Amino acid sequence: MRIAIFTDTFTPEINGVATSCASLFNVLKKNGHDVYLFTTGKETVIDEDKHIIRLKGKTLKKLYGYRLVFPKNRKAIYEFKKLNFDIIHVNTEYGVGLIGFNISKKFDIPLVYTYHTMLENYTYYITHNLHLFDYFAKKMLRKLTKKYCNDSTEIIAPSIATKDYLISLKINKYINVVPTGFDFTRFLNTDRNSKKILEIKKTLQIPDNYKIFLCLGRVAKEKSFDLIIQYFNDFLLSHNHIKAKLLIVGDGPYLNELKKLVVKDNIGNDVIFVGKVMQSEVNYYYALSGIYLNASITETQGLTYMEAMASKTLLLTRRANFLENVIIDYKNGFYFDNQKEFNEKIDFILSLNEKQKEMILNNALKTIDCYSDDTFYKNIMIAYNRALKDKY
Repeated sequence: MRIAIFTDTFTPEINGVATSCASLFNVLKKNGHDVYLFTTGKETVIDEDKHIIRLKGKTLKKLYGYRLVFPKNRKAIYEFKKLNFDIIHVNTEYGVGLIGFNISKKFDIPLVYTYHTMLENYTYYITHNLHLFDYFAKKMLRKLTKKYCNDSTEIIAPSIATKDYLISLKINKYINVVPTGFDFTRFLNTDRNSKKILEIKKTLQIPDNYKIFLCLGRVAKEKSFDLIIQYFNDFLLSHNHIKAKLLIVGDGPYLNELKKLVVKDNIGNDVIFVGKVMQSEVNYYYALSGIYLNASITETQGLTYMEAMASKTLLLTRRANFLENVIIDYKNGFYFDNQKEFNEKIDFILSLNEKQKEMILNNALKTIDCYSDDTFYKNIMIAYNRALKDKY
């Protein structure tokens, strides 16, 4: 099958959609399909060997580096016409994503649309939380989402919670639930005593007797890194016998605000801003950490949770709809809803003996079996075959 993937973000960018599209691209290629990926770039670059077409986009500084490509891009249409595609798979809603929608209509090709991002949660980047403006922006995005879904041959939601949201918009089409799958080999096989991990600890000046907590991802307001920092600070203040460091790994528009928060709370010695790291080195940061912390409630799937579980790192996260039936409290991870529960859960985790810890980590490994790239591929092909059947 010849497949065209359209996305506004792709590696080396580090975010959930880029990672998901990379997994989709790789798993389809691995199973013998002829796959081309259209995305953005600083310049238009056609990599014929890798089958990646980067279209020159205008960088929008107010949207923190997002590159906007004109939806009627002639170069994209020219490159597309040279190939006879069976399926178009759109993963983002603007720029390159819209090119995918337009080409699907122009050439009458079945279109599969994955709804990766709860767009309503990001309106403040444009509206700056002006109440009336924000209300209309959210309303417009709901209408756009409904239109995109209605214009698609098949719809994919990465989680049941995302499917429920789309149903709430009165989308009457069948919605496939297909969580992104991964090849977790790199995370599963990372040696916690490797030379690389020892080098990282030395560079970050973390003594051997310190507990290490990790926050990792795109540093944006909606990810609630600030809540983690505040809760971590309170935990240390009430547990002055515990020596610990919180690592913030990643970059993004909210980084400077977090640094100001750390200075204000006078916890610069306890919080380390690692910055952006190569995707190929992310596994080392999970492996050197004892507990992975996350407070985001805006995800549609949450890929970092899977990476943490594959790395055999204990997981403490804020309760959220998209994690329902994925993280089971006290079984394969832990939830918190407030500061008191955050402190209590860390106390409990630190009290676990090796046998108890191993049981929870093994349960976590069983959980990620559902997110293997083999399962992902099988479910993607079900959606593709439905699209072909629906169209023809």
